[in-house]
Amino acid sequence: WAKPVPYNPNHFDNKKKGTIVTALAGVCANFFIAIIFGLAMRFVPAFGLGMPAHMVVSTIVVVNIVLGLFNLIPIVPLDGSKVLFELIPLRAQKFRYFWEKNSLIILVVFIFFFWAGIAIPTISFIYRLLTGTFL
Repeated sequence: WAKPVPYNPNHFDNKKKGTIVTALAGVCANFFIAIIFGLAMRFVPAFGLGMPAHMVVSTIVVVNIVLGLFNLIPIVPLDGSKVLFELIPLRAQKFRYFWEKNSLIILVVFIFFFWAGIAIPTISFIYRLLTGTFL
């Protein structure tokens, strides 16, 4: 199950850059998997995929696009929040405390009211870009 990866920012030479790179590693892995399988769907149609195998590969692409985009949302505990907090200046700490304190409410509101309108067109666009087919 999805669990946050423990890391110690004190082990980085550059804490800001190290935290950002660590936060983006999972997102990049998701997009890399989506790219590999999406390009395979697009450029290697002759490797004998039947309909069930095509659906499995298509599902792998969609799931990894969704996970990558979802983790980029700058709401705690998602990876986008770690990137956001490293990029905002120290004088914006009140915003950070408010954002962390109310993160569950903000995340639920975002999912219910904004995720479908933002994510579905974005996911469809990326899927079409990678695979050459419509979702």
